[in-house]
Amino acid sequence: MKEAFPVEFTFLRVQILAAGMASQVHTPLIPVKRVPYQGKNMLRDPISEVDPEAHAIMKQEKARQRRGLELIASENFTTKSVMDALGSAMCNKYSEGYPGARYYGGNEFIDKMELLCQKRALEVFGLDPELWGVNVQSLSGVPANFAVYTAIAEPNGRIMGLDLPDGGHLSHGFVNFLFE
Repeated sequence: MKEAFPVEFTFLRVQILAAGMASQVHTPLIPVKRVPYQGKNMLRDPISEVDPEAHAIMKQEKARQRRGLELIASENFTTKSVMDALGSAMCNKYSEGYPGARYYGGNEFIDKMELLCQKRALEVFGLDPELWGVNVQSLSGVPANFAVYTAIAEPNGRIMGLDLPDGGHLSHGFVNFLFE
């Protein structure tokens, strides 16, 4: 059987800039073995065929998750439909900006999806789209948590959260000797 890619051994040549001087460092690295792939279409074939070794590791992680209960919300189970969405072609697209005003082309379906999310967000809160607008984009975890906190808490209200060492997030208001 002929391998689709030959085994390659590579060496790294890195330019290091230190104190304004460039020097070359020749560092031998771990040998890189190309995975022999004999399939017909790498873009269509499942990962179990394209990269059986990586697929086996993914299966091990799935089994590990099924054996225990993760108490970190962001590491807990999700639904098949969420996994389908996260593995969809929608994740292949960079879509900075807002519907109709993106910085890159080819976002018509991203726009449709975001507009659908906006419509549903307004509906779930019973808001009139003529009077209200929503932004369903989140910059990161901290602004996402802040959006939830301000939506459910009254001014000067309290929300219970865990300390950082106990599984909480910085946005939960962790206090240590450096800051309060």
